[in-house]
Amino acid sequence: MLASGDVIWERDHFVDKKKTSVIMFTSGTTSFPRGVELSIENLETFLRSSSKVLSMSHGDRSLM
Repeated sequence: MLASGDVIWERDHFVDKKKTSVIMFTSGTTSFPRGVELSIENLETFLRSSSKVLSMSHGDRSLM
């Protein structure tokens, strides 16, 4: 069972915010490619904090 806040309602079903939604590939400083798993929760946190730092509003658009 998931704790409160771990699940979001998506149309007709629940979505587990802890599950992997994106795998981002980066070479970092080692020049060896690696995949980093990002959950829905990670992306949500990133987008909220980025919009605050960049002073974005509901009408603004961004490519991430």
